[in-house]
Amino acid sequence: MPNNFFFIINPSSLKGNKLTEQKIRSFFSTREESIEICYWDAKNEVSALVERGIQLGFSCMVACGGDGTILQVGKAMLNTNTLLGILPLGSGNGIARHFNIATDIDKALQTLVSNKTQTMDIGKAGKHYFLSNIGFGIEVNFIKAYQKRRIHGIKGYMRAFIKAVFSFKYQHFKLLHKDRILSLNPYVFLFANTNEQGYGISLTPMAKTNDGNLNLIVVPKLSLLQFIYFGFCTLVGKPIHSHEKIIYLSGNNFKLQSEGALSFQIDGEYVSIEEDHLEISVLPNAIKVIGS
Repeated sequence: MPNNFFFIINPSSLKGNKLTEQKIRSFFSTREESIEICYWDAKNEVSALVERGIQLGFSCMVACGGDGTILQVGKAMLNTNTLLGILPLGSGNGIARHFNIATDIDKALQTLVSNKTQTMDIGKAGKHYFLSNIGFGIEVNFIKAYQKRRIHGIKGYMRAFIKAVFSFKYQHFKLLHKDRILSLNPYVFLFANTNEQGYGISLTPMAKTNDGNLNLIVVPKLSLLQFIYFGFCTLVGKPIHSHEKIIYLSGNNFKLQSEGALSFQIDGEYVSIEEDHLEISVLPNAIKVIGS
């Protein structure tokens, strides 16, 4: 029996417009699956839309947007038997790339109707959930700068990154993992569930979304030459596990303590909380995702 698809479009995403809706309707016009398309906005919260789709009997909720949209739909599906579909309309599209879902809409729709599924872990940080990653280093400055700019896409990413580099200030953390306490002053401090962070860039190429673990990378303060080398390796996808200063860990439970209130980016969204501590864990096999 084919799946029936309930599309939730984020109209503020890079390609979340009426043309996208037209392409979806055209694709399914000669197929047997039934569909419904709705838009996420201030009057229609994602959780309410997901609940509506489930009540109507749709077997798959399709998140149409970037990583933030996919997160909102995915966490609303917890404790349900509904499938998560992805139509990548964002900028970096790290989650979609992890599941080999093309950014071309027609190709992504072909993947959607293939009905190839796999389970996906979901990360949890205090009261917050994440599907892709959570970061506490320069990635916080980067996302904060990116969200303030009206320019999206790769140009917006590059400008935000340059601003983040010059505005970054080191913060001290203590990290408890198993019986080990690490004292950290990180430049990059990223917990990842997926093997991509967007635009084909990966700091955690070995990460898997169905192994019950998160992959952590901690990059300390580097010299200018070391930083250039690290950036080059990241851009070309070359692993640098041999670098003596860079820490790689894998696990399903971490406890984090900072010197002050915590700020972080979570699946591309900036978050600030009053607490100075956070427990980061994994919900194994929490949802099922359609991907190739």
